[in-house]
Amino acid sequence: MQIITFFNHAGGASKTSSVRDLGYLASEAGLRVLLLDLDPQASLSRWLGADNAPNEQTVMNAILDDSKATPLPTPLEVFGMHLIPSGDGLRKLEGQLYTNSTMTSRLKRLLRQVGGSYDLVLIDTPPSTGLLTQMALIAAQGVVVPVPVVSKGAEGIPTVQSLIEDCQEMNPSLEIKLFLLTQYNPQIRVDQEAYKTLKQLEALAPVSTPITFRKAPYGEAQAIKKPIPISHKGEAADKDIRHVALEFFAVLGLVVRG
Repeated sequence: MQIITFFNHAGGASKTSSVRDLGYLASEAGLRVLLLDLDPQASLSRWLGADNAPNEQTVMNAILDDSKATPLPTPLEVFGMHLIPSGDGLRKLEGQLYTNSTMTSRLKRLLRQVGGSYDLVLIDTPPSTGLLTQMALIAAQGVVVPVPVVSKGAEGIPTVQSLIEDCQEMNPSLEIKLFLLTQYNPQIRVDQEAYKTLKQLEALAPVSTPITFRKAPYGEAQAIKKPIPISHKGEAADKDIRHVALEFFAVLGLVVRG
């Protein structure tokens, strides 16, 4: 089982849609996939039809249990994947983490307990450097950093690197697996220049083919609560994410169905 955390503290980087769509394509390719929503905004859960999850369906009770007797909740089944959703209670959980920071390592233990059930776990984090994000990084083997292809896209990378380095004290094997380039408009010169700049990130980790910005398909997918490869199958948005999925699988060394 590989555990991959998607993290960028800057909002609007297409982090959540990437977790949804890459997770779906991994499942379609024959992998057993668990999606874990750690963002109290719960966009991933909502976009997959799991609105307003009660605390018992989230990670909250398992993380707070000092006795270590509470397992992760039974996940929901969505589009061939499993999902542990988020809910408003995770805001309270983050407050509890600040009073007892040792709890940030509990998710790692809980996920190891279900290791035989999944090939791939993808964790969606809040757009912040807070303790929910740190908990997700401590639990993971790798990080995917979604980066929008805009003039300021690279500005947040030093903060991303700094937090990863901090979390490596508790998780030495943690590393960036992929910079996932998103929201690219190849017809705009400033985006072309931004892409050239972001390609230089290859000195740190592989850089994906950029995903073209397509406002309408992504808005529609959110509205009907389906992944892009289902809602817009065969269309340009679907082809984009399928191409990047192959790169994602390759950097993880995953063997998938053709």
